[in-house]
Amino acid sequence: MASTMKAWQYNSTKGGIEKNLQINDAAPQPTLHDEQILIQVHAMAINPVDHKVTEGPMPLRLVGSDITPGADFCGKVAKVGKKVDEFQIGEFVFGAKVGALTGGSLAQYVAVERNMLATLPEGVKVEDAAGVGIVGLTE
Repeated sequence: MASTMKAWQYNSTKGGIEKNLQINDAAPQPTLHDEQILIQVHAMAINPVDHKVTEGPMPLRLVGSDITPGADFCGKVAKVGKKVDEFQIGEFVFGAKVGALTGGSLAQYVAVERNMLATLPEGVKVEDAAGVGIVGLTE
């Protein structure tokens, strides 16, 4: 597996995130912790939280550079952490990347905590499941 991937990233929010997103063809691929799963993203959905955070008062310098946004996704398990046994490589899953402002789902791969994933039910389209992650957590 390659050590780099393609990812939509930004380094500035001046004028809005949509004016600053660019594809980085050599973004580093995420590394896994023991309880994470590496997902090859097949579809993702833009959620208001993906851009609203960047409009807030937190200075970008506190977050870093080459920021990959995105929370909602659906894709295929590419690799599992050492303590993960409920998901299998090649299995389709959907979920949300939450709790971080970087390393999001607007990329070829995303590393996600095991408790933020569910197996894609038979008959559900990848594109439909990609929009469920954050919405599915909303009461």
